[in-house]
Parts: sequence; C-alpha cells; structure tokens
Amino acid sequence: MKNLPTILATASLALSGSLVGGTIAAYFYLKAPATQEQLKKALIEQVGPLVESQIKSALPGLGGSSSGGTSSFLSIPSTTGGVLPVNK
Repeated sequence: MKNLPTILATASLALSGSLVGGTIAAYFYLKAPATQEQLKKALIEQVGPLVESQIKSALPGLGGSSSGGTSSFLSIPSTTGGVLPVNK
C-alpha cells in the first residue's frame, strides 16, 4: 500500500511534465514563419471557396452574370477612376 502514493505521484509528475513540454513545443512550432505560411495557405484553400459562395448567394450578380456564366467572381478592373481631391 505504500507504493500506491509513489506510483500516483510519479504518474502525476509525468503527465504534468508532458503537458508543459508539449505546450512549449507547440508554441515554438506555431511561431515559426514557415509553419505560419503553411497554415495560411491551408486556411485560404479551405475557407476561400466557402466565403466566395456565401458572398455570391448574398449578392447575386456581383462580379459576374447571375445566370451562372463563366466570368470570374471578383475580377480586378482594367482601369480606375481619377484621383479624388484632398481637402486640407
């Protein structure tokens, strides 16, 4: 019966140590610039089409034909307007 508290204390120490170590490792892994770029790419690939479909359903006819044509959803304009005056 003397061994039970020792076993429980050792298991508790191992669990706490692994949690602290894992948290520190995850922090440094997520702070790496290469990892952040990978996460950004993955997030854009997964969320981009969902956001685009939500915008299309909320604003039909924006950026293309509403009849399901082949034009792009939001295209970059080929020309822009003139410069607006700034009042000082």
